[in-house]
Amino acid sequence: MNATCHPNEKHFAKGLCAKCYNAQKQNKRYWATDETKRRKYRKERYEITTGPPRTGDRLASCHPDRRHYAKGLCFKCYDNERHKVRYPAQRDRYIAQAKARYVKNKRKIFWRALQTKFGITQEQYETLFAKQKGKCAICAGALKDVRREYFCVDHDHTCCKGKKSCGKCVRGLLCLTCNAGLGQFNDNADLLEKAAAYLHSTRLMT
Repeated sequence: MNATCHPNEKHFAKGLCAKCYNAQKQNKRYWATDETKRRKYRKERYEITTGPPRTGDRLASCHPDRRHYAKGLCFKCYDNERHKVRYPAQRDRYIAQAKARYVKNKRKIFWRALQTKFGITQEQYETLFAKQKGKCAICAGALKDVRREYFCVDHDHTCCKGKKSCGKCVRGLLCLTCNAGLGQFNDNADLLEKAAAYLHSTRLMT
């Protein structure tokens, strides 16, 4: 039986010759257009590589409870050793690539971090920004630090302690100075009132 792709070649599988079949298989495996398929394949390969050893599998000399990957090592140890050898020589190139990738995707990275850290979307941030007319909610000033393109997102620390927020306790957008000032006073309104009273009482008369 001859292949449909190349009538002069012998049929191998699915109507194709061996060369076309293997090329199609490799294309589906590594260069699938669907991102979900690529992720699924990578996950399967990772589980096979790093998973617990099965009956008859060769064991690694570094970790006898893990499956052998290469040169007598498990996958993690082999990857670490390869990284130690390869990274020093390629360090400058890796750093340059990382910087270029950050500059290119700066806005995407910010919006993704905003969603992860504060639980609000780009639309919600822009709504707050428009509501405050592009100014800080406390000092009513524009962005003072030229290195920053966005305001700090302030949230109620009694609801969510630490630097992350659930999104429901977001109070507003502050400049870096005001946000740091609130943090120094631990969001304590009584202390802030005392500080304001102290400043008024010790103000020099002119």
